[in-house]
Amino acid sequence: MLPELPWYITALFILSVLGTLYFLVTGIWQSQQISGKKVVVPFAVAALLWLALQSVLGYTGFYRHYNSIPPRFLMAVLPPLAVIAGVLLYKPALHFVKNIPLATLTWLHTMRILVEIVLYYCFLQSAIPQIMTFGGRNFDIIAGLTAPLIAYFGAQKGILQKRHILLWNIICVGLLLNVVITGVLSAPFPFQQFGFSQPNIAVFYFPFTLLPAFIVPAVLFCHLAAIAKLTDKGSLPVLTNSADAASSAASTG
Repeated sequence: MLPELPWYITALFILSVLGTLYFLVTGIWQSQQISGKKVVVPFAVAALLWLALQSVLGYTGFYRHYNSIPPRFLMAVLPPLAVIAGVLLYKPALHFVKNIPLATLTWLHTMRILVEIVLYYCFLQSAIPQIMTFGGRNFDIIAGLTAPLIAYFGAQKGILQKRHILLWNIICVGLLLNVVITGVLSAPFPFQQFGFSQPNIAVFYFPFTLLPAFIVPAVLFCHLAAIAKLTDKGSLPVLTNSADAASSAASTG
């Protein structure tokens, strides 16, 4: 764990991890109510095992070998990205994902507010450079602050049109990529470009290894799932919960 970091900041980050997991499990359960496919338990077990593995690797300092070739950190980011790609490319899985209510996919992004607060405190403890915070050029907190508005007025009330929600998701993917690229280039790898006086070392320590290994992939998945849902002309209208979705599917079936 990062030395001298206040315990409540670590607790806040763990809360963001649990919140992210909650929204993912909830969304999958809601889709399961529609499709009837028993997915939520296997997913929850796999997610918990993945979190446990990455926690152990972070705690034991496995990732703090910055000059290893290939970088050990690929073990944290490539598996979830491969899963996301597989889900989106496999038609039955993509169909299942499209049944996740847009509101659930959007509410998950509120966890980004907690993450940005944690990152700022990590900067104050010299664990990341300022460029990775909202005091630098990380604008990802905008996605977290606007997510409740999009979820409520767009996904739940239907006041915002689909194209507005789609545009929001695309912009927020850009915000996510911005901070991810900045974080990678600020880490003490051989190709480091930023933060030489105060590099990004926080993500190599438990529990912050779960940021690139779990939270970032979850955020990316929800954006891509929402974009797939919004661009599918044959999909159901924006729905607030699985009960509404089930009744709508029954009425159109």
